[in-house]
Amino acid sequence: MKNISANIKKNIVISIIIIILLSIIIAAPGCSKKETLKTYATEDTSYILKLADYRNLKLKKDISVSDDEINDTFLKAISDMSSRNDFSADPAVIDPSFAKLTTLVSEDAVTKNGDFICFDYSGVLDDKPLSGGVASYQFTWLGSGNYVSGIEEGIVGHTAGEPFSITVTFPSSYPQNTDLQGKDVVFNITIRYILPGITDESIGVLNEYNKIVFDESKVKDDDVFKPSYANAEEYKTYVKSKLRADKETSFSNNLEGLIMEQLYKTSEFGEVPQDRIDSFKKSVEDIAAMYGVSTEIYLYYAYAGMSISQFDELARFQVCARGIFSAIIKAEKMSISESEFKEKAAIIAKNYEYESVDALIEAAGKENVYNSIYTDKVLTLLKECVTFEVIE
Repeated sequence: MKNISANIKKNIVISIIIIILLSIIIAAPGCSKKETLKTYATEDTSYILKLADYRNLKLKKDISVSDDEINDTFLKAISDMSSRNDFSADPAVIDPSFAKLTTLVSEDAVTKNGDFICFDYSGVLDDKPLSGGVASYQFTWLGSGNYVSGIEEGIVGHTAGEPFSITVTFPSSYPQNTDLQGKDVVFNITIRYILPGITDESIGVLNEYNKIVFDESKVKDDDVFKPSYANAEEYKTYVKSKLRADKETSFSNNLEGLIMEQLYKTSEFGEVPQDRIDSFKKSVEDIAAMYGVSTEIYLYYAYAGMSISQFDELARFQVCARGIFSAIIKAEKMSISESEFKEKAAIIAKNYEYESVDALIEAAGKENVYNSIYTDKVLTLLKECVTFEVIE
């Protein structure tokens, strides 16, 4: 019953968009050879009414870290600690560090927004147990958005050990289980533990746990555990620094996709060729069919939460992105000499583990190899031209 983080969705979608755009060029077996090559350099781009100013491209580089993200990191630390528990044993075997953590909250505490909890739930639909709607010892913090809207809100105001029920209406678009779309489901919930947030005391327990894990895995006896933080404030600073570094890496990894997204937003298009849109959509539908799932389900999982209502826009983006590549190639008067083709094709063949350039061309088609080389040229130019507005 969990949701996917909106930020993660966006990053993965951007990444996948550019991967699809580029990898399909040389990963499409069975492309036929043609006497006249139809490459990006010759493609019709008349539907592009105004090409974005790609030589003065500006991107926002958001490496800011929110309190919610810090909470998510602490939640993972608690979940990792709980992995040493054996809740299935009778009686349950509880790791000493986790047990100590639970003592930092009073037994009569009432849940409020922002609390960290461990809970069980079981769903009931039309008076019948909900298939796949049962879970025990789930960890979250209230207000995280990790679960379907209504679940976390309904947990607020209860005590540990108190069984209660809430009714949750599932969204009209819920590809994880289309049978639940728009349905009312009753969830029977029991809070196992109300856990402390990020406090000096809880960070002290976390450090004790980290030392135990360190001692268990250290290679040399004289290795010494050196904590990265001593209190709540230092923990938040440490996590913030680490998450910012991760975002720097993620931004770099997704830069090509972000550039294409910005160019798409700032270019102007007339009537985009419908046959090209239909061709892309059919390729996605064919892949979904190959995996034995509906297009809606495939989009949700392959594009990290994308709904079927976004399918047309995705297809339009793909066609326009290809057109932007072609327009830039023409504007820059790019060309590929025979010697350059041989050199770059040899590199592509090696990277994709083809025995030779001829084997690559046989599998992908010569025009697609040309397009791959053009793609590299365009992306190299774009990355040299872009400037960043950093948000910290």
